[in-house]
Formats: sequence, structure tokens, C-alpha cells
Amino acid sequence: MQLRILGSDQWHNALPLVYDTRDNEWRGSIVGLEPDTEYEIRLEAGTTQASLKARTRSDRFSVGATTTLPTGNSRECVTIAKSGSPRGYHLVTPAAEWASTIDVLNRGNCLIIDADYVIVRGVDWSKVHVFFCNERDGG
Repeated sequence: MQLRILGSDQWHNALPLVYDTRDNEWRGSIVGLEPDTEYEIRLEAGTTQASLKARTRSDRFSVGATTTLPTGNSRECVTIAKSGSPRGYHLVTPAAEWASTIDVLNRGNCLIIDADYVIVRGVDWSKVHVFFCNERDGG
């Protein structure tokens, strides 16, 4: 399997394919791609060849709601239960120009995210266990 940025002359090898006997299929991965970029992918097996075009997603996420965390040091657990959406993520962050440190001294799952489309940014999580919960999908 090879790929290149659409319009480029230079092809790059993807990771080698691995045969999975459980499902009787070949599997592979393409890594190290640029965001929001169109690629041409070339597959070859024996004398059979195929190609396709694909575009990676953007790494720029629009923000809908923002939750501002308390500034300074905290020993309190954080639960995020408010979801964003594909059109506007829920951003959880300290106030601009400030920092938040959550240090719960290894008390277990103290960052609980039970929501979809959430970005947590700019927080120092010292000695925190993170637990992602999605009850809508069964856990």
C-alpha cells in the first residue's frame, strides 16, 4: 500500500499489511498524515491493483459552549457531562492567561467525561486517573 498527497510525484509506503486469520482479511494502517489534505492511495495484491482518493479531517474544531475551570490549584474531581456537537465542541479550559492544576493525589477516576464532542485544554492533571464514560453506547 502506498500513498501520496494528491498532485505530488512522491509516493510513500504505508505500514505493511497484516493478514488476520480470524476474519480472513488483510489489515493495515496509514499514519503520519497531514490534516485536511487529499491523498491518493494505491493498493496492490499480486497482479491486482486499485486506487482511491481520500481526505483527512481538519484539526480545527469549532467551539460551541465553553466551560471555564477555576484557576490555581484544586483537589476536586472534575466531571464533564455537557456534550458539544460536530458543529460546536464543548471546550473545557482555564480562563485566558490563567492556569488550572487538578491534583487529587491518586484518588481514582477524578476526570470523568460522560459527554460527546469535548475538548479539554490547558489543564495540568497531576496524579489524576481519567475515565471516559459513554452510557449511550453501553460504557
